[in-house]
Amino acid sequence: MTTLLDGGMGQELIRRGSPRSAEFWSAWAMIEDPDLVRGVHNDYVGPRVRCTDYNSYATFADRLRPHGLVDRADELCRTAGRLAREAADSADRPVRVAGSLPPLRHSYNPAPNASYEELVDEYGLMVEQLAEFVDVFLCETMGALHEARAATDAARVSGGRCGRRSPSRVVLAPTSWTGPRSPKPVARWLLTYSF
Repeated sequence: MTTLLDGGMGQELIRRGSPRSAEFWSAWAMIEDPDLVRGVHNDYVGPRVRCTDYNSYATFADRLRPHGLVDRADELCRTAGRLAREAADSADRPVRVAGSLPPLRHSYNPAPNASYEELVDEYGLMVEQLAEFVDVFLCETMGALHEARAATDAARVSGGRCGRRSPSRVVLAPTSWTGPRSPKPVARWLLTYSF
């Protein structure tokens, strides 16, 4: 079965007027202009999209810290979820909401400055913030296998016991990994999981 996922949220927000900042634009839109985010979701849900992506890519502490907004991480993550869920629920057909579990340091970083244990704890917090609104978790732009494992494990453990939908599926997008080029470690890892 093929599921049509919506387009990129961050780039569309920039196209519609959110300031260009690789570290912050999607969170800025929820602070300054949540209707911008709402509009993108509504436009994506309109043309037969079956899954809309939560605007949570830049709502975690590491991305908010340079802007003095760490204390708003929970609020912004939940606002992103509410906006995505509202758009999905307004559709004339079932539309799933995908909660974004992005890299916690930098996109496509093959050696994030954090251990698996540190990452799984941080992802666990994000999963708890997202779980109320999501149907599936989207682990995206991962650059390191231990980072992808941490995000996936947090989604499987935390996601299974919180939230009204008990999300249990994870989508990985490792096509641009800058780590080891051999697919063997990724294939071995994928074989150990049942999504």
